[in-house]
Amino acid sequence: MTKCCATCAWYEDFQGVCFNGDSPHCADFTDPNQRCREWERKEANMDKPLKDWTLGEIKRCCVESKQNCEKCPVSGEYKTTSDCKLAIFPAHWDLDDKPRWRDHRRCGMIQIDLPEKEILAQLAEEAAELAQAALKLRRVIDGTNPTPVSEEEAKAAIIEELSDVALCCKLLNIRPSHYTMKNKLNRWRKRLEVRNCGQKDFV
Repeated sequence: MTKCCATCAWYEDFQGVCFNGDSPHCADFTDPNQRCREWERKEANMDKPLKDWTLGEIKRCCVESKQNCEKCPVSGEYKTTSDCKLAIFPAHWDLDDKPRWRDHRRCGMIQIDLPEKEILAQLAEEAAELAQAALKLRRVIDGTNPTPVSEEEAKAAIIEELSDVALCCKLLNIRPSHYTMKNKLNRWRKRLEVRNCGQKDFV
């Protein structure tokens, strides 16, 4: 078995994101063939993706132990909650509507029923709604133009619209490019460095 993201237990292959808190790529979009030293074999039984525990069992354990990582089946070797192996405490997981990322059959039915141009139109619509949700959150944070929407509601709207965009991309077989994101991140950082240097020189 090739030790890469595609075969790693910590790889969320719907959006191509690493969620291993020990990996330098945690919360990043990664390519399926990318490798790192924190690779762990993906379990064949997806009902129990983390060793012999279901997600619900791990969440219940985290809640009952009051986030005591010493008793956690996943992060047992860690002694403090600040060193949790998971990016988010299991006690905070929302498992009421468990997503099924690997439901290829339903995706295939939509791809058959709808032409590509219609899915692209749906993507454009969802992307526009995501932009509006981002502007709404900016308005809430700024406070200059009051809105009855709370910050939590605005953030929840962004997550919902981002999920819609991701689903459309999934149906179109479009995935983020880790290398493109890395290059743009470096360019963004350099621009901020140039700006900050200019401000210092001015002062």
